[in-house]
Amino acid sequence: LSKEHVADASNVIDRQACAAAGQNILMSMYTKMFNSLDMKCSQVLITQGDFLSRQRYAFLTDTLDALTSTGVRHASLIQSRDCLPRGTVFLF
Repeated sequence: LSKEHVADASNVIDRQACAAAGQNILMSMYTKMFNSLDMKCSQVLITQGDFLSRQRYAFLTDTLDALTSTGVRHASLIQSRDCLPRGTVFLF
């Protein structure tokens, strides 16, 4: 797919497919970057529903607590799991 085609916001399915195909490359890049800093990294995918459901929110916070309590220098990349044209990445 061309850059222009994927840049068109109306091509949602193609944009999602490209994002899915590139996800492993992105995480590999993050892994290499954090390894060079002697750190581990993880990815936590979230949706709006994780904040609306008390149980899902508890699972999310418990997961983040578990990741940060290992004693290992660690960064969690928190990313929207919704297939949106523009997502936000948070770094913990």
